[in-house]
Amino acid sequence: MPRIIQPVVSPRGRVIVLTGATLWLVAAMVLSAMPDGARATTRPPTNTVEMAVTNVLDRVEELDGAPGMLFYPRVTTDARGRAYVADEGQHHVVRLAADLRTAEVIFGREGAGPGEMKLPHDVAVDSNGNVFVADLELGRISKFTADGTFVRSIAAPRAAALLVDSQDRLLVYPASGTALLQRYDNDLEEAGTLLEKSDPKRHRSSVGVLIAMGPQDRLYVFDQTVSTVSIYDREMQPVDEWNVNPPGLRETIEAHVAAMRARMPEGNGAHWNGIQSMDIDPRGEYLSFSYLIREESGEKYTKVAWYTVDGEYLGVDVRDVKVLSSAILLNNWILEADAEAIRVVARTSQQKPTLSGNN
Repeated sequence: MPRIIQPVVSPRGRVIVLTGATLWLVAAMVLSAMPDGARATTRPPTNTVEMAVTNVLDRVEELDGAPGMLFYPRVTTDARGRAYVADEGQHHVVRLAADLRTAEVIFGREGAGPGEMKLPHDVAVDSNGNVFVADLELGRISKFTADGTFVRSIAAPRAAALLVDSQDRLLVYPASGTALLQRYDNDLEEAGTLLEKSDPKRHRSSVGVLIAMGPQDRLYVFDQTVSTVSIYDREMQPVDEWNVNPPGLRETIEAHVAAMRARMPEGNGAHWNGIQSMDIDPRGEYLSFSYLIREESGEKYTKVAWYTVDGEYLGVDVRDVKVLSSAILLNNWILEADAEAIRVVARTSQQKPTLSGNN
């Protein structure tokens, strides 16, 4: 298996560029035709988005210098192109070295004291390398300097997702309460609510809403309950809204809800999350949505659906694992995390998507 040599600095955080001397790019899958009802509105075709086929270049199950096997890792990157892994099983966050296999800095350790963690769920990194960690078990957000030194924590029950904007302010999605998005300054002082939940009965799980930020601080909010992407500018003014309904999503949600109702007749299971992760490419041209497929045989795998940021459905790729988080990289590369490993995925470029029925 070829090894990744060096990440290169990207223009903004949460994306990295990977290059290597010997990379075997093997075409595995291409995208499929647009289904009926995939979009909320009719939009002009987009021929400039580069899509591709996938090939797993490297798979890492244990990090050099960090104890234990990876368990439910979640990946992100910073403005310098460095990769981070929030390891829920080992109760710490790791900044990876250039080889993507070695722990360069470890943030936190297991425990409930200052600088300690129980369930690090999401990570955001500012332009100075300061690391913010959302801990679901302890109900708090912690800040560390770039060398791993603990700075402070604040109470933040159910803080499920974090982002940092171009001014190094922290944006937080709390999975409970009436706020949809809260803002904190870089010192973790609360600076107000940016968006309110229109219906508090929605967003009932820790990932009921997924958030991503593109260029010029354009915010993308995906609501699991109604399968809708809402787009806001940096002033939090609504820009656009469209539906996400890729092939197989509705069927797999219905099957899972039925299974939950059979096991728990008193519960409706309606808040189960079909979409596991959402990510935006660094150029702000398209979004990916990873969703778990469950077959009657019990087999599970993931589909990754691609849309332009205007809501045009482009097609799907198939993964043989459950993708928990991902980062779309420059040059059509992707960093992905499943339940027990992180992977580097290569994508060969096409000027215009051509599709071959991998639905």
